[in-house]
Amino acid sequence: MPSSKQAPHPNPDAPASAALPHNGFSLISDEKLLALYTAMLRCRLIEHHSRKLIKSNLPSRFFASSLGREASAVGVSIDLRRTDRIAPAHWVHSALSSIRPAVPVPAVPVIDELDQAIRFALLQKQKKTSALVVAFSLQPFTSDPFTSSNEWQHALQCASDEKLPILFVAPAAKPARTKSRTSRTKPQPTYAFPTIVVDGNDVVAVYRIATESIFHARKGHGATLIECVHTPGTDPLRTMENYLRAKSLYTPALKRNLTASIRAELHLDA
Repeated sequence: MPSSKQAPHPNPDAPASAALPHNGFSLISDEKLLALYTAMLRCRLIEHHSRKLIKSNLPSRFFASSLGREASAVGVSIDLRRTDRIAPAHWVHSALSSIRPAVPVPAVPVIDELDQAIRFALLQKQKKTSALVVAFSLQPFTSDPFTSSNEWQHALQCASDEKLPILFVAPAAKPARTKSRTSRTKPQPTYAFPTIVVDGNDVVAVYRIATESIFHARKGHGATLIECVHTPGTDPLRTMENYLRAKSLYTPALKRNLTASIRAELHLDA
């Protein structure tokens, strides 16, 4: 597995606007907080619209389930550039369509195959560009080569060996059960990049970690694995609403107005 869980990467070369205050967290403007919430709301509305179409046996141009994962998808992807890539496609489509409010289609190109994403990252490193890849997984990564996908193990190892500009984003693995004496044993892979565990229901926490990790990758310092803990029964959208309310940024009227605007923009049925 990657190196032990740790705090976000320090950014000695970060611009003044990204400086860290004494509490260790980067400052996030009210404008950005509202943008995060709006993107999450878009994800939720797209999800509900797509599910309704599927139940009616109608095609949906948006569907890729992000229900309950809005904080992970939006927090990581909202500041990506058009020169970056996301892989594989799967459930992040609705998040991608939330990045550019005026464009109801993915603004960041999607790579459907993980091996293509690795080749893209290697090419960017060779060209010394600042582009990066974000690779989302639906399943937790584990250090057990018997249970982990060979494709993902290969991607993790390549990112480690080549110091590639990649962010791996996955659900946090559940605590392992005690192995019996007859358990299979095999040397566990080790990766030369950090793992950071974050509350996957808290878009502000995800955004802070992702911002640091993206900066880290763009500077040529290699990959990061972000493990998102998703607590059953916790709604990421409600969590963000409570956070904004505490900062006097949220009202029911705000949600109603945003919902109406998003529905009109994306031509979603009421």
